[in-house]
Amino acid sequence: MRDFRFHLQTPRGIEPGEIAFSCEGPEAAFLEACRIIPDMAAQMLRAGYDPMACQFIIHNTRGEEMFTVPFSELIRPIPAKARH
Repeated sequence: MRDFRFHLQTPRGIEPGEIAFSCEGPEAAFLEACRIIPDMAAQMLRAGYDPMACQFIIHNTRGEEMFTVPFSELIRPIPAKARH
């Protein structure tokens, strides 16, 4: 297991990840971010913020950027025609 930090980038700036997520590797860290984003986006919407401009920047323990995961890739609206 390795530790990864998920920094939240919003239009107001970057909120550093205070908690390290232990994952088996970079791919697992990416999937964990994808798992977290829908709930976090829902919380942002309830608080009156637009999550579409947000993203996670994932760093390893050495501070190297591994991935950027835009919220918009996981929460984009699906047209009604495409749902059927």
